[in-house]
Amino acid sequence: MDGFFQRGSVWWARLAVPARLRGTAGRREFVQSTRTSDKSVARVIASALLANWRR
Repeated sequence: MDGFFQRGSVWWARLAVPARLRGTAGRREFVQSTRTSDKSVARVIASALLANWRR
Protein backbone atom coordinates (compact mmCIF):
# COMPACT_ATOMS: atom_id res chain seq x y z
CA MET A 1 0.00 0.00 0.00
CA ASP A 2 1.36 3.40 -0.97
CA GLY A 3 1.54 5.91 1.88
CA PHE A 4 1.81 3.26 4.57
CA PHE A 5 5.00 3.07 6.64
CA GLN A 6 6.37 2.10 10.02
CA ARG A 7 8.09 4.33 12.60
CA GLY A 8 9.46 2.21 15.39
CA SER A 9 6.72 -0.30 16.08
CA VAL A 10 3.76 1.90 15.05
CA TRP A 11 2.34 2.11 11.52
CA TRP A 12 1.59 5.49 9.90
CA ALA A 13 -0.36 6.80 6.90
CA ARG A 14 1.06 9.52 4.65
CA LEU A 15 -0.31 11.29 1.57
CA ALA A 16 1.72 13.85 -0.39
CA VAL A 17 -0.33 16.78 -1.72
CA PRO A 18 0.36 17.68 -5.38
CA ALA A 19 1.95 21.12 -5.82
CA ARG A 20 -1.10 22.51 -7.63
CA LEU A 21 -3.37 21.63 -4.68
CA ARG A 22 -1.15 22.74 -1.81
CA GLY A 23 -2.76 26.18 -1.61
CA THR A 24 -6.20 24.63 -1.26
CA ALA A 25 -5.10 21.90 1.15
CA GLY A 26 -2.91 24.27 3.16
CA ARG A 27 -0.10 21.73 3.54
CA ARG A 28 2.46 19.67 1.65
CA GLU A 29 1.41 16.31 3.07
CA PHE A 30 -1.01 14.61 5.42
CA VAL A 31 0.58 12.31 8.03
CA GLN A 32 -1.18 10.51 10.86
CA SER A 33 -0.43 7.59 13.14
CA THR A 34 -2.66 4.52 13.04
CA ARG A 35 -1.80 4.09 16.75
CA THR A 36 -1.21 0.37 16.36
CA SER A 37 1.70 -1.98 15.78
CA ASP A 38 -0.55 -4.67 14.26
CA LYS A 39 0.05 -4.43 10.52
CA SER A 40 -3.32 -5.84 9.42
CA VAL A 41 -5.29 -3.49 11.68
CA ALA A 42 -3.08 -0.58 10.64
CA ARG A 43 -3.79 -1.26 6.94
CA VAL A 44 -7.53 -0.90 7.54
CA ILE A 45 -7.07 2.32 9.51
CA ALA A 46 -4.58 3.75 6.98
CA SER A 47 -6.94 2.94 4.09
CA ALA A 48 -9.71 4.90 5.78
CA LEU A 49 -7.38 7.85 6.47
CA LEU A 50 -6.10 7.92 2.89
CA ALA A 51 -9.61 7.71 1.44
CA ASN A 52 -10.74 10.59 3.65
CA TRP A 53 -7.76 12.75 2.68
CA ARG A 54 -8.24 12.07 -1.02
CA ARG A 55 -11.85 13.26 -0.81
